[in-house]
Order: sequence, then structure tokens, then C-alpha cells
Amino acid sequence: MNQSRARQEAAAHQPPMTDPLAYFLTWHTYGTWLQGQSSGSVDHSHREYGREFVRPNAPRHTAHASRMSTDAVTLNEPMRLVIQDR
Repeated sequence: MNQSRARQEAAAHQPPMTDPLAYFLTWHTYGTWLQGQSSGSVDHSHREYGREFVRPNAPRHTAHASRMSTDAVTLNEPMRLVIQDR
């Protein structure tokens, strides 16, 4: 039996996926994760699950940082606790 036929037969015996019980949502505050930064980032071409992040790009990071209207927003411990409890 070739591999593709074996995969087809295995797929035929897979139970259907159930709806998720919950979603795990995460986000960054304003200005703390900019496109082009050294740790990688996401843009319209790199936003699907499993895609690689946008590669670091200092000029792109600088351009995005220069367009910020205010300083980056970071949360202190009391702020994080308020959000965590929501």
C-alpha cells in the first residue's frame, strides 16, 4: 500500500473535530510589538497560523516607531492584575 493511500484510509477513520471549548487570546499593548523588530513580527502576508514571522528589519522598525503618536504602553503589576481578573 502506498503512503498516500494509507493516509487516505487513516483520514477516513478520524473522528470529526469538535468545536473548541475555549479560545486563548493574547495581544500586545500599543507600541510594544512593532513590525521589523528583532524578535519577529506579523504583517498581512505573515498572519496565517504556522507561517514564519516577518524577519527583523531595522529600517522598518524605525519607520513604525517614528509613526507612533504616543509612547509605548506598558502595564505595571496592578494594571496586569485588573486585566487578568476580567
